[in-house]
Amino acid sequence: MTLASLLGNLPTAGWVLSLFTQSMVLFLIGWLLTGAARRIAPPLKSGILLTLIILLVLLPLGILVFNSGKASLHQLPVSPVVRGLAREPGAADRAPLDHGAAAAGPKGQGQDAIPGRTEAPRGFGGLFDLGSVNPLLMALNIFGLIWLLGFIISLSRLVHGIIFLSGFRSSLVRIPEEGLSGVVQTVRAAFPRTRLPSIHVSPAVDSPVALGILRPMIVVPQSLAENLSAEELVNILIHETAHIRHLDQISGLLQRLLTSLYWWNPLAYTLSASFSVTREDVSDNYAIQKSGAHSYASCLVALARKTSLITRLPAAIGMATRHMSLEDRVKNIVSKERVMATKMKKTMVVLLALVAVLLTALVVRYSWTLTAAGDAVRTFSLPPGVEPQVLAVDKDRIYLCEYEIFSQMPESYIAVYSRSDFSLLAKIGKEGKGPGEFLFGPNRFCIVKDQIWAMDIRKTIVFSGDGIFQKEIPIPRAIFLSLYPLVPAGDNLVTFASDTLDINAGNERAFGRLYDAELHQIREFYGEVPFLVPPPPPPPPPPLGSKRAAEEGQASFVKKDYQAIPECIDFAVAQGKIFVADTRKGFHIAVFDSLGAPLYEINQNYAALPVPPEYSAALKKKLNETEGWLNKVADIKFRDSFPAFYSFKIADGKIYVSTYAEKDGLHELVVMNLKGDVLKRSFTFPLGPSYDSMYDNFNVAKDRYAISGDKLYYLAKSTKDGAYELRIQGLD
Repeated sequence: MTLASLLGNLPTAGWVLSLFTQSMVLFLIGWLLTGAARRIAPPLKSGILLTLIILLVLLPLGILVFNSGKASLHQLPVSPVVRGLAREPGAADRAPLDHGAAAAGPKGQGQDAIPGRTEAPRGFGGLFDLGSVNPLLMALNIFGLIWLLGFIISLSRLVHGIIFLSGFRSSLVRIPEEGLSGVVQTVRAAFPRTRLPSIHVSPAVDSPVALGILRPMIVVPQSLAENLSAEELVNILIHETAHIRHLDQISGLLQRLLTSLYWWNPLAYTLSASFSVTREDVSDNYAIQKSGAHSYASCLVALARKTSLITRLPAAIGMATRHMSLEDRVKNIVSKERVMATKMKKTMVVLLALVAVLLTALVVRYSWTLTAAGDAVRTFSLPPGVEPQVLAVDKDRIYLCEYEIFSQMPESYIAVYSRSDFSLLAKIGKEGKGPGEFLFGPNRFCIVKDQIWAMDIRKTIVFSGDGIFQKEIPIPRAIFLSLYPLVPAGDNLVTFASDTLDINAGNERAFGRLYDAELHQIREFYGEVPFLVPPPPPPPPPPLGSKRAAEEGQASFVKKDYQAIPECIDFAVAQGKIFVADTRKGFHIAVFDSLGAPLYEINQNYAALPVPPEYSAALKKKLNETEGWLNKVADIKFRDSFPAFYSFKIADGKIYVSTYAEKDGLHELVVMNLKGDVLKRSFTFPLGPSYDSMYDNFNVAKDRYAISGDKLYYLAKSTKDGAYELRIQGLD
């Protein structure tokens, strides 16, 4: 894996983008408040700004908790502009899959080079080769790493300051209250229900400060303590006690966390500075109420002559703030328009709490909306002439049944790719009659417990996940498998099968059947399933002039009625249970155990959607323009309304059902647990039911997509050159 691939595949890009966009919204709110709320009472303004600071500090954790499934690699909440770029990627996004000339798969299992495919040159030993990496994802992850590094450095400085303060406290000299009896009584009168902090002196400070959370204290410079008048000392103690009463020591730590976390954002420093000025206004109001505005202003000027009013002691609160000059502060103190409040009314506290909850809910909802509407799409192009027929995904690999139509000897095979960097790992599909060989190439396949179960015309071949042949199961001639694979269910095998090889003979019904390992029928658990959709396309054409070509040229077809909009009758096996979808019964999925005994049924309400005339007309036009195998065997019929759904998948302990309901070009996706409880309904599914001339088939979408890890993997044609693409996007 290259460095670019590593940076492009870190599962952090969505989290970084969510944190960036949502923090900017909160910062802009704070910036607007600081400019538009100059006449708001200082306590209320301080409360509003503190609420924003708390939300911003907790935001990274909130995104992780509430949107952990959304902040992932291929599932980025993006702006409409970025979303458009993601859905129509440029050349950098459309990096081809790594069809290396030599696939590093198991020896002797179809690992020959794929004709016509070459590996792109890689610079610097491939270290910085983009390959299949989305540049947007890589840029976000690089920004996230720089962001994290700056936060760690800034946070370490804050931690060092806190450790320094814990040692600094031991050097302080406490002033007993007996020596300050008159001053202490005056201060206590200003805070009748507040326990006064202890008072200390120290030669190490050059400004009065308040520090400590559990055991708060006020520290006065030793040189200043000997030159203070009683009035000046009272003003100092009232001001610093007000800070302690309002827990400004904790607020100061939150400010430092804010600027550490968002060290790159100028708005973080603006918000922190505004909050510092506001909390100084609150503390000044206490002193003004005791001494009067002009007297307190004179005291500040006198203190400024004797010492600094700004502390450089880390994690401590000084007598003033460096964000406002002494001149501006004095003007503000003596202003007749000054609002002298020191507390918020209880009603305002409740209102502010409700606003904070609402704002939090909006931030969470904002993230959901971004993720649902703007899932970034990663695109990987297949070479021209390669037509993928079936797609499957497991935890480590991606599997494509590919058919090369432009090679000298057309061949079909199962290509195995790495999910991490999309490099080609193996090619499975050697033509032949021996073990592990396909007579006509793999028709369909599925992944079952890290095994590939691939169908040939008269047998099912089982490979390991990386392509090593394990066994094959011959299909007796009395059993006809057409639309459905043969897969394990516990110790048995399950499929939908009919009793004839010739579907033109009139047998158009299949049955859900359970077989033992030798394909002896155990029982029928679901019956009378009509072939409402055409059979799969014929195998790749034989070489011209061959005996098989002559026989197929003489073949006759009996036309039958086929629904252009078929019912969804399909099955899947998950967690030892068999799930059978049958839209003839509505939104219906029947569940059986591994022995075919019924367990329960899933039924959901749905609205019957009429088939628009333009839909039927467009499909008829497409069929008339197609010279395909289907036209030889089908009389196409149209229904009045769509079925309840057209496809379903089971992945990661969830049922994913795609319906015909459509909004903004996306179809509805219903996500349920295995009991049938709806977890989510959203219009996020990009695939619709359609006819594909390559397949000569309707409703091929179920073979063209796979779901794994809350990501959708699907095949689509490029609008540029018509080549097929593998696309990946998040489903939340």
